[in-house]
Amino acid sequence: MQEETNAVLKIALGLFDMDKLSINDDELSKRLVEGLRSVNGIDDAKLKLVLQKKEELLPLEEYAINMAKQYRDNRLSSYSEFGDLVSYYNQGYKSSMVIPIIAIGKRVGVITLLSRKEEYFSDELASYLNIAVQLFGLQLMNREENAKNVSLAKYFDAAFNAAVPQLIVDRKGYVVKANKSANMLGIAAKALSGMNIKEILDIDSNMLETLKNGVVGTVRSTNDPFRIFAVSQNSVNENVMHVVINEITDKKIIEEQKAMLARLNNVFLMLDNNTTIIAVEGNPDLVMKSGRESLLGRKLADMIKDKEAFGKLVETARSGGGSGEFTMLLDNNISIDTKIDIFKNGVYGISCIVSPLYYERYTKRLEENIDDIIKSSSDIIIIIDQFGYVKRVNKSTLDMLGYNEQEIVGTAISSLYYADAAQKIENAMSMAKQNGNVSNLFMNMKRNGTDEVVPFEQSVRKLVNEGNELSGYMIVGRELATKRVISRMEDEIERITRDAEKFKSESDLKTQFIYNISHDLKTPITNIKGFSKLLYNGDFGELNGEQKNYLQIIADEADRLLSLIQQILDVAKLSSGKIKLDMQQVDIKKLVENPSITALKEVAEGKGLMFGLNVEYNLPTVTADPNRLIQVFVNLINNAIKFTEKGSIMLNIYKKGKSIRVEVKDTGIGISKEEQRRLFRKFYQVQHKGLVKQEGAGTGLGLSIAKEIINLHGGKIGIVSELGKGSTFWFTIPLISRKKGKQ
Repeated sequence: MQEETNAVLKIALGLFDMDKLSINDDELSKRLVEGLRSVNGIDDAKLKLVLQKKEELLPLEEYAINMAKQYRDNRLSSYSEFGDLVSYYNQGYKSSMVIPIIAIGKRVGVITLLSRKEEYFSDELASYLNIAVQLFGLQLMNREENAKNVSLAKYFDAAFNAAVPQLIVDRKGYVVKANKSANMLGIAAKALSGMNIKEILDIDSNMLETLKNGVVGTVRSTNDPFRIFAVSQNSVNENVMHVVINEITDKKIIEEQKAMLARLNNVFLMLDNNTTIIAVEGNPDLVMKSGRESLLGRKLADMIKDKEAFGKLVETARSGGGSGEFTMLLDNNISIDTKIDIFKNGVYGISCIVSPLYYERYTKRLEENIDDIIKSSSDIIIIIDQFGYVKRVNKSTLDMLGYNEQEIVGTAISSLYYADAAQKIENAMSMAKQNGNVSNLFMNMKRNGTDEVVPFEQSVRKLVNEGNELSGYMIVGRELATKRVISRMEDEIERITRDAEKFKSESDLKTQFIYNISHDLKTPITNIKGFSKLLYNGDFGELNGEQKNYLQIIADEADRLLSLIQQILDVAKLSSGKIKLDMQQVDIKKLVENPSITALKEVAEGKGLMFGLNVEYNLPTVTADPNRLIQVFVNLINNAIKFTEKGSIMLNIYKKGKSIRVEVKDTGIGISKEEQRRLFRKFYQVQHKGLVKQEGAGTGLGLSIAKEIINLHGGKIGIVSELGKGSTFWFTIPLISRKKGKQ
């Protein structure tokens, strides 16, 4: 096993080097899969990604990624809990491990590993495999974030060069004329005429004269020195010049943020049991302000401010791992806030990933403040960042514009509008940046995948962070086309109604077909049963013992087939509403003395189980079909016997409120919460590992039939169960008849 863990460790460490290579995500995925397949004992690796490719998942893969936990089965068999595991077993595999890939809180994908060796995926090997797979997920997420940053920068450069302030200025520096976009300078365009340019910008006419032949000067706003502008001029004639002003404040911010984002990286550390650093991968110079060599041999715990909290996190690594936020005290009195994810490492002790926090805390607070507004409003609400990219939308936006969340988040806000409105929303953002908000905007937005125009009345509000710096915008809109929406809803209701009628017709035909076939099968089965009995009794000549045994088997199988056909007929009758109830006054106490129930008691006792009956004294009668109730009793008791290997089965009957309640309680293997939700569906059968398979296993129809019978009586049926602690099936029959079936 040491050879395998070393191979997986090599794959894990190599993932950091892969991030420096110019390979795409598909190649990165291919290298991971090929690397895992090369490990001795791993015969196949199946990788599926859901964040980008939306690949279809098998039931076990979907379970693992939804529950965000590994699933290991080192002894595959035909009784495995999931159908895909049974399929792997049939292909010759003996062990399986499914690992969900979770990175930065997002579900990236899932990988299934298969081995033809039994008991292959040990705890130690599983921990290494988990590290390798999670590092792969982090690489994919880092690549996606980097691609988004590049896209943001490109969009900003293109958008900023759209409408810009332009002035005609005379040689003394006085403004002769200003365009509408000059409003962006913080003064109304009309008021600019007659002002000297030095009242607007930190520049005079002499400095303007020097800006020739493509030279661009950088100046600050006179009224707001934090705003920076790039200024150029071209001579119109000897009296005036054409001045073009571009604000570059945001470009400066972009450059600073891009530099900061470039520093956002991770460091992978291997620690011994005393948190001494024994291996370093990633970018420690950028994240921890220390070189790889200077970190080796130091105790990570000594670098953490809150040592007690970090000690508790280290303890979680012994049982799997955890994460927390910590302030790290570095060399030269430098401190940084970090997030530390920590894992158990089978050989060296502990592994961890150190990530800087920078913006996460503020972003979280901002999202919490506006979350309630976004969710509850019936108007569309769109949150965009300072560069015009969608960060968040509410459900009303998705419904009205026909998008899902993945399609709309991260796109440019202008792409949601028609051409004229796209420019209008960009101008509105510029005005909101100066004035705080803009209202009464009439905009035409696009409905996804159609040419449909969706008109809105909208407002745009500037959002700022705790330092009063621009962080984005909020767009709120109310749709104007109410009649169009109502008409579309009516069309949808009509379509759904037509589909429902069509499906009901097809379902009725299928039910009638099943009923007819099953009914026709009863006659030949009855004949087989009858002639078998005549042969067995010697009516056509004496038979020896072996021949009689064979005839008995034929008779028993005919009985079982006849029972199956009867169940199918019952299902068909229930589905079509043709079932008839023979309603009469029934004494439940006498009903449980029926021979069918008595026979089941003998079966239970023959299996070594105690069978008890607890009926409340002076129990009132109910209006019910006795034969159908016996059918329910037999089904529930038979199930209890089948899934109980030792202990007891108790039948409790008592009055509860306005109903008689019946409980069949066993000490069997129990049923999981997941299976309880599907238990009363047609043809569903519980699969339990380690259960001795019963002869004449059921069809999965009994409980669905029982439920329909109880529903027809106006009662309820259910289950209370816990794995390993037994089950209690119960049903109620109302004292005042609320029957639904035909009489």
